[in-house]
Amino acid sequence: MTTTPPPPSPRRPLAHGIAGVAWRVAATAAAALVAAEIGLLASVFGAAWAVLLAALVAVVAAATVWRRGALPVAAVACAACLPTAMAQDDPARIAPSLQGIRIVQPLAADELEASYRQGVGPLLIDLRRADLPPGREITLSARSDTDRVVVALPRDRCVDVTVRYRALPAPGPLTSRALRAASLPWAPPDGSVALMRWFELAPATQVMGPGLAMFGRITPGSPSTTVVTRRTTDPRAVRLTLDVASPAAVVVRDFPAGIGPLGESWEPGTGGSAWPQGINATPAPGAMRLRDAWSAEWTAAERRRGLPQRWDAWLRRVVPELRAQARRAAGTCATPTVRAGYWASVQVPAGDSSRLLSVNGQGTVRWHRWDANGALAPSAPMGPAVTR
Repeated sequence: MTTTPPPPSPRRPLAHGIAGVAWRVAATAAAALVAAEIGLLASVFGAAWAVLLAALVAVVAAATVWRRGALPVAAVACAACLPTAMAQDDPARIAPSLQGIRIVQPLAADELEASYRQGVGPLLIDLRRADLPPGREITLSARSDTDRVVVALPRDRCVDVTVRYRALPAPGPLTSRALRAASLPWAPPDGSVALMRWFELAPATQVMGPGLAMFGRITPGSPSTTVVTRRTTDPRAVRLTLDVASPAAVVVRDFPAGIGPLGESWEPGTGGSAWPQGINATPAPGAMRLRDAWSAEWTAAERRRGLPQRWDAWLRRVVPELRAQARRAAGTCATPTVRAGYWASVQVPAGDSSRLLSVNGQGTVRWHRWDANGALAPSAPMGPAVTR
């Protein structure tokens, strides 16, 4: 009896067995990683709703049409939606297709838009050349999602300013990763959150963190809206209302035409919150040589050298300079009460110690000395009582 051998068993395709399971798991994991990156980009750039809608449609379609693939599709959909859920602790949202330094320079009030927003980079609204009719009410909204906002006002016209300021959360790890994935040049704005505290009866200090510098007066950043108002002496001044939001520094003040308001290295002058830092007073006679320092009792040799007369002449020259500098810091149209609160100072070498000569915008003179702890204490005048 002749028997025929059984036919060979068919080879199992790759989709079955251990190798097939491993292949499906790897493919699902790769698709999930890609979906997570897409979900992260969409979440940061404000399109999370599209990802959630696409994930819902995919899961419903797989459950009704392709039931064998429902589990992998659900895993990929969950991966796409995960960044949106995690972004609740990283709420920064970036405006897409807006990067670099954005400069708005209108020439007329009618050219102004109601709202300006910058995604990655600083935003400058330069109103110095704009024709702003007297008494006109203007409302603007300005926001940068990652960097600072600067509003430059004219110095030849008076502007009443009301700023409604809100500090945005700084971009966190998820947002930073999304920006890198989108090939957007961005770094944490360490330098752009530095504000200078100037023109007070205290040494100048640098303030880090988000905040509003309104004519040199700093308001710390807060998630809630803070309203800061500056009124001028002109009853027909332009009334400007600003809604400003930024995770970095916000600067609002008047600038001369030859000053770069952003404070960038390529701009002329010293701008930003440091202006008018670059306007220096006449150096004191003892600034370069300690033997020419001011003294309470002049020796005969010092009198023969004319040191008392040189110091008196310097005081009569530097006090008006400091008064003018304090007025510049207070703004062109500041009221007398506001000017009285702005002080310009110069350090004066005096033998084995130092003094600080301060003059406010109204011409009042104050002397201070450094104590042992490095703090300032009131001091007697070192020269003639020059008040104007």
